[in-house]
Amino acid sequence: MKIYIKTYLSRTLLLTSAMMCTQVFAQTTLTLNQAIELAQQRDLWQQQARLQSKALSAREIAAGTLPDPSINISLMNLPMDSFSFSQEAMTQAKLGVAQMLPRGDSLAIAQRKIENSSVVNLIGNRPIATTKSRSQ
Repeated sequence: MKIYIKTYLSRTLLLTSAMMCTQVFAQTTLTLNQAIELAQQRDLWQQQARLQSKALSAREIAAGTLPDPSINISLMNLPMDSFSFSQEAMTQAKLGVAQMLPRGDSLAIAQRKIENSSVVNLIGNRPIATTKSRSQ
C-alpha cells in the first residue's frame, strides 16, 4: 500500500512539473518595442508620476472654483397645537441662500500656486523615452 502511494505521488508530481514546463516554453518572444512598452506599463515610478500629475491637475481645477453655496430653511414660532401659519403673528418661515465669495484674486493666486507646484513635479518626473528597434 505504501509503495502504491509513493509511486502515485511521484507520478503526480512528475506530471504536474511537465505541464508547468510546457506552459513556460509555450510563451511567445517579445520584440524590443514590446519589452519597452511592457516595462513602462509595469513601472511603479511612472504610474505614481502619472497619478500625481492627475491629482495636481484636479487640485488646480478645484482651487479655481467657488465653494458650494448653502441653503437654509427654518420655521420660527410655529404653533405646535395647530401648525397654522396664520394663527400667531409671530410665526415666521425663513429661506436663505448663501454663497461665500473670496476677496480679491485669491482663487487665481491659489490656482497659480498649485499650477507652479505641478510644473515642478512634472520636471522631476520626466517619462522615459522609447527607442525604435532596427527591424522597423
